[in-house]
Amino acid sequence: MNLALIICVLVVLGSSIGFALLRGLPKTRIRGIRNLVCFGLAFLATILVKGSANLTATFSSTLENAVEDASTSQVVQAILADGSVVDFVSALLAPLLFLIFFIGLEILTGIAYIIVMAIVGKKLHKSECDAPLKTLRAILWAVLSAILVLVVLIAPLSAYSGYVKVAGDAIPEDVSYAETVEEVANAAVEVENTVVVKTHRALFGWLDTTLASFKVAGVKTNVKKELPVLAASVADIGPVLENGELTDPNNADAIRRIANRMENAPLLSSLLGSVVYTISDEYVKDASNASEPIPYAVMTILRNDANDPAKLRADFYTLADVLVIYGTVDVDNYTSAALGSFLKAVQSNPNMKPLLDEIDRMARDLINETVSLGKETSGEYSNVVVSTVEEFNDIAKLPKSEQKAKVVECMEDLLDDANGLDATDKQIDYFSDVVVNELIPEQGGEITPASAEAFLVDYINEHWEELVEKGIIEID
Repeated sequence: MNLALIICVLVVLGSSIGFALLRGLPKTRIRGIRNLVCFGLAFLATILVKGSANLTATFSSTLENAVEDASTSQVVQAILADGSVVDFVSALLAPLLFLIFFIGLEILTGIAYIIVMAIVGKKLHKSECDAPLKTLRAILWAVLSAILVLVVLIAPLSAYSGYVKVAGDAIPEDVSYAETVEEVANAAVEVENTVVVKTHRALFGWLDTTLASFKVAGVKTNVKKELPVLAASVADIGPVLENGELTDPNNADAIRRIANRMENAPLLSSLLGSVVYTISDEYVKDASNASEPIPYAVMTILRNDANDPAKLRADFYTLADVLVIYGTVDVDNYTSAALGSFLKAVQSNPNMKPLLDEIDRMARDLINETVSLGKETSGEYSNVVVSTVEEFNDIAKLPKSEQKAKVVECMEDLLDDANGLDATDKQIDYFSDVVVNELIPEQGGEITPASAEAFLVDYINEHWEELVEKGIIEID
């Protein structure tokens, strides 16, 4: 294939030189100038069309209206309606547009050339000179024309073979269409390895780069960078959509890989942001979903972060970490260690503060419901609770070294006598230290049942993660 292309190049160059010698030197120079002008105008037209804000806005609006009328899912509509998709498609088609513009301009200028030559051709023929220097210049113009034509013809071949190769390399081997992808990628590799394409890349790589470039939210990127991450992400998203369960622990690795790719892929980030916003916005707008505070808080966070690639990427990492934890525990029997790991994963991401606030609120409500120092049906604290608190006030007067033993005795008596209270030896020992080291120093001899209960609620709420990690609070 290399030999065939080399022969093709030699034929084109030879034909150009032959044209210069046979058709006349002035005509060759004019033709060379015409090709150069067509090359420049085609390049300029491609850049203008590719980057036209009005065209992008019009196309985006048309596309958005079309997908709204079509029977497509909201996710697909969000992807197609994303403004960055238009810029990506424009950049993807740019090498082909460049070729079409060049051919069109060649035809138009060719017609104009024929008309002009019909008028001034005789004058040019008479002024033709056979001086060696003029001949050399004409030959150089002919060679330049041939090179320009070759560059325009090879540009799409160079661009699209590169696109297919990087996209093919990015797709995992275990996908169902891997065999087809491999065949196409192998063909692209053969084109990539030709001398002509390599030479074109070496001399005119700037042309490929310029045509492939576009902006997403003001950030410059290019087709060759975005295609592989898009191809690989589509392969990762496929299984997630197939199982229909975003919370499936098996999705963790795929979500983490997608988050990794977002760092240097503005288009991928923009598309994911559009999809996430569409899904989360629909969920949050449904008031009935507010009855599930944790999922509702998560969806609210995702909606708020969808348009910020850095925040969304961090949220994906957190989601992957949580799914890993979720997959290591029995869903009907969460352990304290698992809950502690979950809290650490969430706390490591500042974006998750609303979720932590919701967890804190729920934990406090739970504590308020479960932590009660034994009240009568009238709502008053029981006599045993009142007497226990009075003993705490008396214990506050003892030396600190003697306080814990007395507190343990009081708490054991309280648990034996008070209805609805239960605790392990480990919990009694821990909270006895809390009474000695926190409650007594803070409230001295003025402890009341209400102040003791409020202190206990605040303490558990503040030290929730520590209590869970140490197994003082068991989550069953």
